[in-house]
Amino acid sequence: MKGEFKNCILCGSQEKKLLSEIKLATGKVRKLICAGCGLINSDPIINQEKPPKPGNRRVVRNSRVAAKRLKKILNYKTEGKLLYISASYGVFAYFAKRLGFDVLGLNPDENLSTFGREVLETHMITGDLGNTNFPEYYFDIIAAYNSLDKVRNPLDSLIMINKSLKNGGLIFIEIDDVELKDKSPQRITNSNYYFNAETLKWLLFKTGFEILDDKENSTSLVAKKVSSPRDITIPLPENYERLYHKLSNYSSFNYYKTKIPYVKFFEKNKKYLSDLFSGLFAMDTKALVERNFKKYFPGSTEPSSQD
Repeated sequence: MKGEFKNCILCGSQEKKLLSEIKLATGKVRKLICAGCGLINSDPIINQEKPPKPGNRRVVRNSRVAAKRLKKILNYKTEGKLLYISASYGVFAYFAKRLGFDVLGLNPDENLSTFGREVLETHMITGDLGNTNFPEYYFDIIAAYNSLDKVRNPLDSLIMINKSLKNGGLIFIEIDDVELKDKSPQRITNSNYYFNAETLKWLLFKTGFEILDDKENSTSLVAKKVSSPRDITIPLPENYERLYHKLSNYSSFNYYKTKIPYVKFFEKNKKYLSDLFSGLFAMDTKALVERNFKKYFPGSTEPSSQD
């Protein structure tokens, strides 16, 4: 069985097996697993839905997530040219700018890009990794959060990232781990690709990166550009066997027999109420973002008149 691409982008195999078939509003989508390495893709490619409109509750949530991500980046670099790739509201770009980074945000949604530019006064452009060109050897850092699984071809996207990074530049990646029970292709239907730690790490190696924080079984990674992309194929037959056995036996009934969905439900609603009340009394959205920046980064300098 073959997907949209004849050969697997990681191992080169043409053999794929069907994991599931899901009915979406646009039609049926098959989730296929490569029999050579375990990389999973959707067939046909899914066009992503528009994200929710910006609002103070979502800005509060984005503030919490952006601060956590930037604190991780600050462990490696405290300045430089930073490209931020994500379908979010520009809060990360605002925080990064306030911390002294020369930051550019790349967002696939025009409404969110406009919000980032006009409301938060950040440098945001509309586009995605498949249709945007950047100068070579330009960025010190590229942060790609929950985006590599949404593109048409992650290999091409990582090659573009490699070319745009300076030698020794860093890439920060966060992506769902398909091995987690609540992240399987049967539950997360809007991704075009599904990774586990093995497939993600080896795809980074193939595209010229060296993992710096090699945490076992993690799909939240920091990697350094050490070479040009490598023209190699990387078979991972044991990874495929293990993943296929694990995911082909998935059932919603067994999932709801675990405590995971109920813990997630209560945690999500707790955060929802906290974020809602935190955003109720803000004067305006930018004031709320600035207040949250000072909360997460106390002692930072005040914004200059140019900000």
